[in-house]
Amino acid sequence: LFQALPAASKKAGDTSIIRMILRFKVSLYEHVGEWCKTKEPLLELRALQRNECAVPPQQLAALATLTGVPKDQVAAIIFAIRTNASSIHRNGQKVGCALSILMGYHNHDCRPNANATIDENGNTRIEATRDIAHKEEVCISYVD
Repeated sequence: LFQALPAASKKAGDTSIIRMILRFKVSLYEHVGEWCKTKEPLLELRALQRNECAVPPQQLAALATLTGVPKDQVAAIIFAIRTNASSIHRNGQKVGCALSILMGYHNHDCRPNANATIDENGNTRIEATRDIAHKEEVCISYVD
């Protein structure tokens, strides 16, 4: 689906929001479903907090038209991404964002004892950055 989009919509830098909207759309097709059995089911992401934020109405309308996903669903996906997403870096460059229940269920700490990372296969991992005491909460940093 992404490759079929107009060229102008794919060369504006970070295309992760469009890709996430398209992944959502494809996951609803009975004959397709989830595209990858080793990743978190997309529909589980509905459990993440979604803080409303300002998204220009013309942007919502354009994304809905471009992807064929209703505006309210586009808005919900954008709210979830802006509330919970983590950036993905490759070779020191931001290449996109990841949205994960695993990351979203961890609390923030300014001195975290773990990091949320995306491995080379695109899977989310929580990795300890120091020894974690028994019953100590595992926390990540929400900011880079």
